[in-house]
Amino acid sequence: VEETIEAVSHTELAVAAATAVFNGADDILNLGKSAYTDPFLVSTLLSIRLPLFPGMRIKQWSNYSNELARQVISGDLDAAVTTGVPETPKLSLLRLADNPFYIAMAISDPLGQHRELLLEQMQDRNWVLLSRHAYSYLYDMILFVGSGKNVRPKDIFHVMSPEEVSEIILEHQALAFLPRSAAWRISRDGITMRPLSEPQLRLVTNLAVRSDTKSRLVKEFVRATSRKMD
Repeated sequence: VEETIEAVSHTELAVAAATAVFNGADDILNLGKSAYTDPFLVSTLLSIRLPLFPGMRIKQWSNYSNELARQVISGDLDAAVTTGVPETPKLSLLRLADNPFYIAMAISDPLGQHRELLLEQMQDRNWVLLSRHAYSYLYDMILFVGSGKNVRPKDIFHVMSPEEVSEIILEHQALAFLPRSAAWRISRDGITMRPLSEPQLRLVTNLAVRSDTKSRLVKEFVRATSRKMD
């Protein structure tokens, strides 16, 4: 019986290998990510191997999340890691992470005494936000939730990258809304960070693919990602 099972097992492996060759061993999966994507998530996705596609290569493309979503819908990308992109019937989303915003501030800021912050504590302070055209949904949500709580900034400074934030924080005693990885990158030389405890303002990161995709490679990649993240 054991010999029979082993023979069947070898047969299944041979069939899988033949199927992989038929599917194209050199398939390329075009994967989008943003500069703010958690490096751990990227390395996790890059480590995925598909038995049916042993020659799969992942080609990375970088852009803002809203642009990445548009590129997936248009078919320019096979999949993308997006953060803060609203749900749409055109995309199938696999949740990878759900994290709070982190508020970067000067070490001398009185708010640094707290382990986490509330939006109400940021009333009438200078805020630093990633530019609206880069993350329009998140930008609008921050102001919308703030308005609902009657919390408004004294002024808003717009940036394109975390590297621009430190100088603004120190010069204007500002508070910057950033993903954890971005806040961590600048948390030195007088800058610290605290999580924002606001249920309505979460940074949800998804693996996005076209909801009507027919690509077996893409479907297998999503399944493998789901297993890996579990």
